[in-house]
Amino acid sequence: MPGNWPLFIGLSHGEGIVATVIGQTYNSEIRIFAAFASEAISLRRHLLEYIQPWLSANAHRLSLLGAYEDFPNVQLKSETFQAAREILAGEWASISKSWEIRRAAMLDILTKAQAFSFKPVVQFDPVGTVQLSQALTRGVYEKDKAEKKTYHVVNAFSLLLARLEIWKVRPKDTKLPRLPH
Repeated sequence: MPGNWPLFIGLSHGEGIVATVIGQTYNSEIRIFAAFASEAISLRRHLLEYIQPWLSANAHRLSLLGAYEDFPNVQLKSETFQAAREILAGEWASISKSWEIRRAAMLDILTKAQAFSFKPVVQFDPVGTVQLSQALTRGVYEKDKAEKKTYHVVNAFSLLLARLEIWKVRPKDTKLPRLPH
């Protein structure tokens, strides 16, 4: 992992499927390192068996910025946040942008190239992102038409990109200004 840039995680779950995509931005690139999808196991088990070991082996000292969907079900939203924070730590945010908006942003970024080099902005690890690459090549991005597992993998990727956008616009100086009493 280059430098001390934070890692981004997109987390999507529902319908008995949990999917996670892990990436990092570096200069003008977005590097996607891993994608995991599991069926018929809990969110906690998915995070413990797939994501936590990957982070321990590959990025245990980097800060983590995660994202999940802003569920209308308050209990599900709370359980998602608690599981992610307890198991993976880091900063987690619920993304309220609709699937359609996130899908459009995802498709836009997939077609962008870096200035002067003409390399795609998004770089995929050929081994760790097989599930995401396969889901993206299927080309079905309508939630109701996609296979459930494909939808959740692509949704996790769109959530990662939405979290990355939040981070880009966040002020980089985290010190609070000193104000007079």
